[in-house]
Amino acid sequence: MISLTFPSASYGRSTESPEPEVDQYQVLFQSEDFPVRARKALEQLVASVQWAGGGPTNRYDDCFAMWPVDQYSEGALVARLTDGGHDRLGRPHALRVDAVYVDSSEVTNSPAQLASLLSPAAWPDEPWTGHTQGINLNFDETEGAVTAALKQALSERGLPRVFIAHHSNFRAQGFDLIFDPEAPAGRSCAASVSSELPPPREQIAGSPLAYPSEMRQFPIIWIALAVMTLGFFGASWWGYDRYKQLQGNCSGLQRQLNGVQRMLDSETSAHHETAAKLEELEKNLEPLRRNVVELTTRLDNAYREIEQKQDKLPAKSWIIPFQPPDR
Repeated sequence: MISLTFPSASYGRSTESPEPEVDQYQVLFQSEDFPVRARKALEQLVASVQWAGGGPTNRYDDCFAMWPVDQYSEGALVARLTDGGHDRLGRPHALRVDAVYVDSSEVTNSPAQLASLLSPAAWPDEPWTGHTQGINLNFDETEGAVTAALKQALSERGLPRVFIAHHSNFRAQGFDLIFDPEAPAGRSCAASVSSELPPPREQIAGSPLAYPSEMRQFPIIWIALAVMTLGFFGASWWGYDRYKQLQGNCSGLQRQLNGVQRMLDSETSAHHETAAKLEELEKNLEPLRRNVVELTTRLDNAYREIEQKQDKLPAKSWIIPFQPPDR
């Protein structure tokens, strides 16, 4: 027999609600070593289970659950779900959960020890009051239908989400395995669950492992997945081919643009060269203009001197009058 005290927490109806007619459900007690990730897992667990009406008015038998903390650790919550009695309005079957955090790989890798933790014999008779360091559980290695179910689940996909039902007045969702070890073969544990609520997972009493009923429709699921995969790859191939075509068109346009740019650069260079030559010719032409003006001025002065000298000659002179050429 193994006796261990685990990090623990309890969830249920608070008796210290500020509003006397309103029930407040919360974590009631928590040991100092209870980790934050385990508390989050506890909140997920209590949101996945409820007691259902339609059963006897006396308290329901205890049920048990295992809920892996996260995918990054080997730890899991092992919980006892009890009937907490009447609420403030006198309604029966308030939910109370005592949970321990099991992070020992020796325990979580042992289907026989996990099955023992999920049995009433491992737990104390009374709910945890938070006055001790944690909940002490006494367990051993047991064999049976639950052990076989856990062994198969651990070998296939690791720690499963398990609900061990000792009555049928519950509503549960999100579990990989819902098992009633005491039910006769063929009996459903969830016969009293309301059809207006999300349907529970199917239980196969006494079977090695009870899978959700929708998993038995795996051929349709696989066919749908195959069609979706083929469609995805077809669309991806079409998109890639279209991308290559557009890339080729863009490359051709880029080459044409580069050719036009080279032509523009050549024309611009020729224009600059012509402009430079014209500027040089203009510079060379300027001295010639000044020379022409100077020569014209000198010629005009010479003509005026000749005319003046001609006027001073006798009237009848054999010298022929000078006539300046027409300009």
